Amino acid sequence: MNSLHTGRSAARRWTFIIGAAFAGAGGLIPASLPAETPDNGDGKLNAEVAETNTRSLVLYGRLSVNAYYLEPADQSEAFLMDDKSLNSRLGVRFHEELDHGLTAFGKIEWNIQPTSQDATAQMRDTHVGLRGAYGELAAGNFNGAYKTTGGVTWDPFVTTPLEARRQAAMAGGSYAQSGFMRRMVQYRTPAVQGFTGAVQLGADDRSSEEPHARQRDGQGDAGDVNLGGKYGIGDFELIGAYSRADRAPSGQNRNWKAGARWNNGTWDIAYQFEDVAIRDRIDFDGFDDVSDGVTVNNRPLEDDTRHHYSRVSYRTGPSQFHGVWGYMDSAGDETDITVYTLGYTHWFSENFRAISGVQFQDRDAAYTSGDLTVFSAGFRYDFDADLYRLR
Repeated sequence: MNSLHTGRSAARRWTFIIGAAFAGAGGLIPASLPAETPDNGDGKLNAEVAETNTRSLVLYGRLSVNAYYLEPADQSEAFLMDDKSLNSRLGVRFHEELDHGLTAFGKIEWNIQPTSQDATAQMRDTHVGLRGAYGELAAGNFNGAYKTTGGVTWDPFVTTPLEARRQAAMAGGSYAQSGFMRRMVQYRTPAVQGFTGAVQLGADDRSSEEPHARQRDGQGDAGDVNLGGKYGIGDFELIGAYSRADRAPSGQNRNWKAGARWNNGTWDIAYQFEDVAIRDRIDFDGFDDVSDGVTVNNRPLEDDTRHHYSRVSYRTGPSQFHGVWGYMDSAGDETDITVYTLGYTHWFSENFRAISGVQFQDRDAAYTSGDLTVFSAGFRYDFDADLYRLR
């Protein structure tokens, strides 16, 4: 009890120290120094950071639909169509330049489901903050720093049925590569000699009693930590990340990963290793035939796992070819998975692309579906539009 209380108090104390220091330094930041430009959780730069206008408001969104065929060795096949991983979204982002070289920024983002009668399911990446020469400070809901350090930004199949997370090659859960970290305070560094980093701290005592990676989103418990760092030099990028769930049982409360990537514009090669103790689940484990279709079940993992993700991509013109090998080494009996994915991305324009491919999962005996083959094809369209700009 005392150690738990001490940990939360320390996290809360550091949260306020960082905020006070950042705000106090605001009057000392010269207007001539540039602001940093972080990514938005999937490797694309936030447009509001690069704006040169005094004030802007931008409507943006994404529509994604995939048709896919699941062929398990030990169960009947299934043909499905949906927005995998709740990828489609609609949002508004803003920025406003302030005195002393500071910029206010924020965004509101909703999930939308183009293949469902439910218009929205949840709030996504939604926060407000302040940016200056010494970095940025924000509060709200975020893509986890662990998730966006390597992770989903390195996977060309992310948010499709061929993605790596929760399909052996990468871990899922909000303390890994799925969902969002809610009720957090985030500090993101400026670029310093090729290094950028982000620290997210839980800031709320009203969170669930037992946060778990099987939940879609982290609850932002005081004491939760999610951090990541990147170092880039030339065509190379090195990454490392760590996450901690404060209320999870001892021995099941931390994840870490490290990786490297080389991308010269034509060839793109990446490797990521994860050591995962926060319990997660595996997608597509079982299929129950029901009157109106097929229910896809997920198998909970009860043991620590280690994940290996490696990818080679080759780009020529508007087309890119991908090969992925992944392996989940589970501490449990008969629960390892090796995954092989081959696929193709074609950009019809900067905003519109088609993604297709096939994935084979060589599964150990504990999985009820047996080995699994997944065929998938889908479209994705990204858009943004200025609602207003004022100088």
